[in-house]
Amino acid sequence: LFHSRTILCNSLVWSCAVTGRPGLTYQEALESERKARQNLQSFPEPLIIPVLYLTNLTHRSRLHEICDDIFAYIKDRYFVEETVEVIRNNGTRLQCRILEVLPPSHQNGFANGHVSSIDGETMIISDSDDSEAQSNCFQNGKKKDATDPLLFKYKVQPTKKEVYDSAIVKATQVSRRKHLFSRDKLKLFLKQHCEPQDGVIKIKASSLSTYKIAEQDFSYFFPDDPPTFIFSPGNRRRGRPPKRISVSQEDSTADKQTIVGCRNKATKERERLLKQEEMKALAFEKAKLKKEKADALEAKKKEKEDKEKKREELKKIIEEERLKKKEEKERLKIEREKEREKLREEKRKYMEYLKQWSKPREDMECDDLKELPEPTPVKTRLPPEIFGDALMVLEFLNAFGELFDLQDEFPEGVTLEVLEEALVGNDSEGPLCELLFFFLTAIFQAIAEEEEEVAKEQITDADTKDLTEALDEDADPTKSALSAVASLAAAWPQLHQGCSLKSLDLDSCTLSEILRLHILASGADVTSANAKYRYQKRGGFDATDDACMELRLSNPSLVKKLSSTSVYDLTPGEKMKILHALCGKLLTLVSTRDFIEDYVDILRQAKQEFRELKAEQHRKEREEAAARIRRRKEEKLKEQEQKMKEKQEKLKDDEQRNSSADTSIGEEEREDFDTSTESKEIEQKELDQDMVTEDEDDLGSHKKSRRGKRGQNGFKEFTKQEEINCVMGESLTAEEEEALKQEYQRKEKELLEKIQSAIACTNIFPLGRDRMYRRYWIFPSVPGLFIEEDYSGLTEDMLLPRPSSFQNNVQSQIPQVSTKTEESLMSESTSNIDQGPCDDSAQLPKPVHKPNRWCFYSSCEQLDQLIEALNSRGYRESALKETLMQEKSRICAQLAHFSEEKFHFSEKPQMDNKPPCTRGRSSCTHDPSQMSAERQLELRLRDFLLDIEDRIYQGTLGAVKVTDRHIWRSALESGRYELLSEENKENGVIKTVNEDEEEMEIDTQARVIVKDRYRKNFSKVTNFSLPLKVWFF
Repeated sequence: LFHSRTILCNSLVWSCAVTGRPGLTYQEALESERKARQNLQSFPEPLIIPVLYLTNLTHRSRLHEICDDIFAYIKDRYFVEETVEVIRNNGTRLQCRILEVLPPSHQNGFANGHVSSIDGETMIISDSDDSEAQSNCFQNGKKKDATDPLLFKYKVQPTKKEVYDSAIVKATQVSRRKHLFSRDKLKLFLKQHCEPQDGVIKIKASSLSTYKIAEQDFSYFFPDDPPTFIFSPGNRRRGRPPKRISVSQEDSTADKQTIVGCRNKATKERERLLKQEEMKALAFEKAKLKKEKADALEAKKKEKEDKEKKREELKKIIEEERLKKKEEKERLKIEREKEREKLREEKRKYMEYLKQWSKPREDMECDDLKELPEPTPVKTRLPPEIFGDALMVLEFLNAFGELFDLQDEFPEGVTLEVLEEALVGNDSEGPLCELLFFFLTAIFQAIAEEEEEVAKEQITDADTKDLTEALDEDADPTKSALSAVASLAAAWPQLHQGCSLKSLDLDSCTLSEILRLHILASGADVTSANAKYRYQKRGGFDATDDACMELRLSNPSLVKKLSSTSVYDLTPGEKMKILHALCGKLLTLVSTRDFIEDYVDILRQAKQEFRELKAEQHRKEREEAAARIRRRKEEKLKEQEQKMKEKQEKLKDDEQRNSSADTSIGEEEREDFDTSTESKEIEQKELDQDMVTEDEDDLGSHKKSRRGKRGQNGFKEFTKQEEINCVMGESLTAEEEEALKQEYQRKEKELLEKIQSAIACTNIFPLGRDRMYRRYWIFPSVPGLFIEEDYSGLTEDMLLPRPSSFQNNVQSQIPQVSTKTEESLMSESTSNIDQGPCDDSAQLPKPVHKPNRWCFYSSCEQLDQLIEALNSRGYRESALKETLMQEKSRICAQLAHFSEEKFHFSEKPQMDNKPPCTRGRSSCTHDPSQMSAERQLELRLRDFLLDIEDRIYQGTLGAVKVTDRHIWRSALESGRYELLSEENKENGVIKTVNEDEEEMEIDTQARVIVKDRYRKNFSKVTNFSLPLKVWFF
């Protein structure tokens, strides 16, 4: 039944119940309905009632026409309670809620719901129905045009109330969020609430009753007249009653004009009589005033002549004083201008000198080099020349230990002390055995996995042959000879042990021989069967890329020494070469390459997130800086306004005091005050010009724009604008800023840790170099700041200070500027030039012959001294200084856990501080530190022989063919092998020696077979280095 219903649902053609989309399957129809309902839920709720109200005003026969009309009206208008985005004065967007819509100030009462008559005319309407009267009213009255939506203003309140309470913004600053209100959403909304009625689209009765559209008033939503939408062409209906109404109105207007004309004639006659009486009274009054005025003018004329004389005398005195002051100011101005010009010229020359002096250059050419703090040399149990390789192995184990299950051999991890013991000690059960177990186990496991992958791919013989020809491996006789030797060594365990090399039991006794056979057999597994796999998955890997083969070719004496000497008795340098080769072999594996590529992707993503986080922080800082500048402007403007108000009040008080004196004296004082005001204005202008000239070289052009006089009206407008800007850009509270800052710091710390862990697994590189070409390192596995002194490729002249071309010409070009900075620079330059030795006799630079050395800094104080001493003008030291400052917190955190005793031993002999064995094997009765590894293995073999003999004897399985068993055991225990019976020469001990001799013979025969071919073609092989060997340095 279920299957039949499923087939029925999928076979029918369905349509979406919400959108009406036809031709869908059942599942597609359900999905379309779900998406449509989800889209309807996002329709703004404050727009529902306005949209339905406007829809009720339309008269259209098509839904898309209604949609176009309403969308065109609503797109530029915003309604109460609607959530919008407001563009602030600083350009940022703020989400707000509309509290009120404010109409334009010039809008009359009609916009507020009041209809006024035009020109006092009375509209006469016939006794027809209400609809005819309304249509006649719209035809005769002048219909007011719709108000431009851009003229409205909106009172908004931010959704985050802590910013500010409310503000009034212009329509151009308001916008809806993208995709919040669109034509598609509007059309989908109207489909749910509209239906066709008599060929016209109307709102459903259920929607009208639900939202009570009939009870709504448009002024509740928007302070403007309801819009009049265009009717559809087919639905326009007009009758004759409006024409009849228009004719009757014209008749009533003509009668009205006749009545008004009669009334106007009587009114004009009455006004003419009143005007004649008023003219008579005015003539009498004028004659009286003219007589009084003539007497007053005569008296005033005499007073004016006296006052004019006094004024002229006072003006002459004031003018003379003003001219004297002006001449003095001009003289002072010219002197100041000359002095400023001189200072500007000196400053320009000095700045040009500093610009040339500040340019980056070779570190040894800098004339202000400071002495770097002396680092502590590394002095450990390891030889100095292999300390760097030891750090490389330690970083390799730290980065890739998890990939190869390092915790199985070293649950607590590998430290520098463990690695030192492995390289220096000779304990057969010590850390070296564990490390070699780890490397060989990982390599053998990877070889087995590769064989499985090759078997799965099932490469055909033809494809293999084609790939072999493409790679041209057989064409090189040197590779053929190397592969033949490796194949012979790889076949030895199969011939004599009956199994492959990776299947042999691996313990401390067999470790040396298995390691030797593995090095000899390196390159034998590169066959035509797996050539395609290696070419595709391992980057074109062939026999010469094997790190163990390179070790065999570059150090044949080491491989020969392994045939007769245990790996535990090798020198630390020889052990390091073996570990280095095994690390290189693990790096060529497919799993390692994939691991590194994954961390490269992680590193790229983490860096991108870190850049985005920094960009966000910089944006926040710029916004805060802009807010601080606005507040500073506001404070200064308020201070200036307060000063101007105080000055105006003072002037008013002076005027009031002067007005109480005599009239003539008051007039003279006011004239004097006017002339003094003019002189003060001239002095103020000159002072302002001087201030602008003195500060023309200063930074911050926004401060200059506020200097000079500003009118009172313009000042108030500017203050008002600044207050609005300050309200819009009000900053967050201190608690929120602190929480946001902590969140940014937490994210930044997480990303930095992620970047550092990814770098440790991809590519560790030095922090930089100093003037002596020394490299500075920090390692994830070893705390501390290390310095590597590598003089390879350097000459003696590169390590000596030398003058630059700028310093040679500085004496002739340097301006004489009396500043302490320049004098100090010149003294430092001269002293450095005198101190720098110049050997003209040397024609060719001599290379530096110094051994490589490692040093370290152990405290944050030394780090601060180093950063202070590094030169910011040198190519190398400037980059190193910048990196050290960025990584200072991380380096200080590492130095807090740094133990100086581990890296700088005293001259006293070290006590026994070897790390314990991690695999938990039973310890030998003899002290392994006091004997060689060969002696330890001999004692171990002797214990095994005594143990197996005792078990055979106790189990009555047999007995040793000697006369006295106890004497034989005593001689074996005491190591007196000469007392053993001559009859027992065929026991297992002698047999083991024979097998070793046979192994040596086979190995010698293998060398003889390829000796001639290898010697002929060895000259063709130039380099057998491993491409991924440079993973660390």
